[in-house]
Amino acid sequence: MEPDNTMACAGTWADEIGGPAYAIDDQTAITVTDGTVEVVSEGQWRHFPVQTNSAGGR
Repeated sequence: MEPDNTMACAGTWADEIGGPAYAIDDQTAITVTDGTVEVVSEGQWRHFPVQTNSAGGR
């Protein structure tokens, strides 16, 4: 594992991309069918939904 590939770093990255994000490991897959997201995993993953602030922005 790379030293910068941590959940804390993933959270920082997710804050910067402007949309929902998933951090997944090599034992995780994401499927999307008709707009429905499903995580298939025997490993570690985390969903970072879009965060909005009180001013209506991210």
